[in-house]
Amino acid sequence: MPILADENNFNDANDDIYFEQIIDTLKINPNLGPCKTTLINNLINLPSSTNANLSKVLDRLNLNINFPHNYSFEILSAATLNSNPGGTVRNQDSNGNDIPFSYTIKINPTYLATATKMGVARVIIHEMIHAYLLSLIDDNTFVVSNINDQYNYNILFNTIETLKYGNLPPSFQHSAMSQSFIPAIRDALQALDNNAQSQQYYQDLAWGGLQGTPTYLQYFPVNSIAEDRVVAINQAEDTNMNVNSNNNGIITPKSTPCN
Repeated sequence: MPILADENNFNDANDDIYFEQIIDTLKINPNLGPCKTTLINNLINLPSSTNANLSKVLDRLNLNINFPHNYSFEILSAATLNSNPGGTVRNQDSNGNDIPFSYTIKINPTYLATATKMGVARVIIHEMIHAYLLSLIDDNTFVVSNINDQYNYNILFNTIETLKYGNLPPSFQHSAMSQSFIPAIRDALQALDNNAQSQQYYQDLAWGGLQGTPTYLQYFPVNSIAEDRVVAINQAEDTNMNVNSNNNGIITPKSTPCN
């Protein structure tokens, strides 16, 4: 797949307001340790003058949503559903009821112990976006019929795609979503890593969190050379180990652990 061009569509003040609330209310739990804490702080404080600022990632969704509520966020190391690298949930009160507008981003401790900085950063970005999508549900912007689907990142991604581009044929929906979504994550990873690698590397990492979505499968058919590359690059950063791919030789991790 070619390198995706930027849309340069950064004029949605609502997403900037949301991102400012993330920064203002985000609590980084000490159990993440100093290296991960520094990584998160560097990520959320990327210069606003560049395309890499995370508010630009949210702006690419460009839903023109008003955010009338105050939000709270915490990120910590904790067990995740199905031992996934990351997951985002609503916080609950003492009676086990969900608290709207209050979210916890969980990063699996086993994953944190093995992944490189770029692997961890990719997961954090995707989970921040997951929290954003949950806020849209709490704001009644859209409805997910099955409550369990709220915590399935791929289903929420598909829902947003339909909300934005539902009047277009599926192939155009996937193209539009990838053009608006992937470059922003790529640019954030690239800036965080001081442009140490090729742009293709960061773009492949950006796709890593969307494996299995229709958009992903359109560009990376199962068992294709491109899909093999994306899977191997992400696996190498997830495990900090060499990966013997089927079509792209031995892929080595390019980032370093964050211990």
